[in-house]
Amino acid sequence: MIKKYFTPQNLFLLLTLIAGTLILIPFISFQNMLSQGDHGRDLYAAERILRGDAPYKDYWWCYGPLMPYYYALFMKFLGVNIQSVLIGKTLLSLVSGIFIFLTLRILWGSLAGFSGALWFFLFQRDFFYTYNHAGGIFIITAILTCIAQYLVTQKNRWIWLSLFGIFILSFVKLNFGAVTLVILVLTTLLTDRAYGIQFNTRKALFYSFIVLALPLIIFFFYWPLIHNLTSYELSQCFPYSKEYWQYQITPWQSLENLLRSIITNLQTNPIDLCFGGIVLFSGTQLLRHILLKEFNKEKTRLIFLTLSIFSVYYLLTLHEYIASGTFYQTFWAQPVTILLMFSIIAASLERASQHRAMIFWGCILVMCIIGYQNQIKMISMFYKQKQCLDIPRGNIFIRNSPAWIATVKNTVSFIQKEIDPKESFLALPYEPLYYFLTQHKSPAWLLLFVQASHPTREQEERVLHDLERNHVNWVILSSRLSSREAGMGTLGKDYCPLIADYISRNFTPVAQFGDWTNPPGWAWNHGTVILKRKASLPISQ
Repeated sequence: MIKKYFTPQNLFLLLTLIAGTLILIPFISFQNMLSQGDHGRDLYAAERILRGDAPYKDYWWCYGPLMPYYYALFMKFLGVNIQSVLIGKTLLSLVSGIFIFLTLRILWGSLAGFSGALWFFLFQRDFFYTYNHAGGIFIITAILTCIAQYLVTQKNRWIWLSLFGIFILSFVKLNFGAVTLVILVLTTLLTDRAYGIQFNTRKALFYSFIVLALPLIIFFFYWPLIHNLTSYELSQCFPYSKEYWQYQITPWQSLENLLRSIITNLQTNPIDLCFGGIVLFSGTQLLRHILLKEFNKEKTRLIFLTLSIFSVYYLLTLHEYIASGTFYQTFWAQPVTILLMFSIIAASLERASQHRAMIFWGCILVMCIIGYQNQIKMISMFYKQKQCLDIPRGNIFIRNSPAWIATVKNTVSFIQKEIDPKESFLALPYEPLYYFLTQHKSPAWLLLFVQASHPTREQEERVLHDLERNHVNWVILSSRLSSREAGMGTLGKDYCPLIADYISRNFTPVAQFGDWTNPPGWAWNHGTVILKRKASLPISQ
């Protein structure tokens, strides 16, 4: 009975789980960078769920509605703080790595699965600007595991499970649900054609569900949240139009920048250079094996289907980056990139001697050990008191400069001492972290007041009406109110002239913190000024 569970496959799975836990556990109390804007938005959104509010309907939110509920669940049971969110995010990364292992094990065996999972745990590029996308990566890796099962078994339950995953993914990032649906259809068509599976009633039901039912079901769940939004509010929540993008470049420029980035990374990172060499050599060997027909028909078919599907999916996951030029959007391609590269290596080793295979996997293991040592060394540099955001809802270690941390702590301290918990304040241009850290609710629906979000005159008038109606006596402005960052602009000049004029006429500065000398940034050179309503100008009744 015991031998039944202690199989090589299960031992590798256990080893993957242990390795992933050891690699990721520091990240439950450490975050690379914390931004007062993007991370503040995610934290504030999850907290609003606990208050009974809903994304889109009660506050601005620019992704699918699912993840605020997920992180709110961790806040519910572990406490309303940043560490609860980091625990939830780390758990998603751990399970994503397990799915990487399962996908590669299904296709190529446990050793390939373990190596690929290790690579994912250690070298995946983190979505440093949001907690939301960890949920998308988790669902994508689960879908890819189901796709691998269908490639191997051709059983319909795996494409239906994939379809359920796509349904969930649509509530994390709607457009990635759409491109993953394209891949599922392509997988089904290519696999059925390759194995001579005839079109039947079950497949007719599957395709009919995709075309007719799935979009309606997704719309049914979105509708209660968005039906009261104006057209410009919908555009702000679903910024797929070019005018809402941070950068304005052509697709060709995006591809050129991507290629340049890959070359630079290979030139400056020895581990990536060595691994790239292994993938390139494996690719040439695999091509030689195929041309010489050294694989049997079944293996050749599996290699063709796997590499074709993973390659097309890689290209599709780049659609946001190619359109907008925002480099961190390439991170969506990481899971399928890892699966593609390790599939090339594993497939090429199918015809290699055991000795050569062990050399290849051993080299990859050595690179992983070096990567782990580098990671521990980097994190240990920031596990120091001066890097701790030691306030009630913080208590995590971050890479931000001590000056940034001091500014946030001083601003939070002032708010907690001077502003009544029952009062509210308006934080501009994009400072929702202060709402979360001080347990205050924004008086405005919109949280992002910058040039790229295109606040309308009607929105400005509504904000001013809410400030008056809610008796808001405080405004917090950060140094990003005038920024050269792409898409930011200058308050009053490039966006929100009515709000800027209202603040200048009705409020006066009472405290100032941080850096007002250097150019402000996303999570650096941070300064704040706190303004109070002028006593001679009471709120109109």
